[in-house]
Amino acid sequence: MRAWLLDSDGVERLRLGEMPDPQPGPAQVLLNMRVAALNPADAFLARRMYPAKPPLQRIRGRDGVGDVLAVGPGVDHVHVGETLGILRGDAGVNAWGTLAEQVVVPAESVIRIPPGLVPRRDGWRPVGFFDRVAGLDAVERASGAS
Repeated sequence: MRAWLLDSDGVERLRLGEMPDPQPGPAQVLLNMRVAALNPADAFLARRMYPAKPPLQRIRGRDGVGDVLAVGPGVDHVHVGETLGILRGDAGVNAWGTLAEQVVVPAESVIRIPPGLVPRRDGWRPVGFFDRVAGLDAVERASGAS
């Protein structure tokens, strides 16, 4: 499969390369990516400014939307052919990310795409949702609320 690889520090050093096709393991889902969204964490990871410091020559990308190609053992709530969004998890940090034709993610990290959402146009929306939640949590902590 084709994937964007990072061999050295900096987003501007991404290069298109070939990697083996991933296979889902237990409790995992294999997605054929329709769209991958770049978020601030991707830039921080590429510049080695993120709390996690994964090794280089990794496939980055933390978010996206894809079609289920296969599911691993123990996955019964996700089905081949469904279009799912990826939320949180290790994709792009400690596991291969979404800037590839295919990605394997934990089944607990995917959500169904609401009717009317267009992946190519709206694939970034999960990032915005979690950024807003994180912002609200930070405001609540700063105000002393519990």
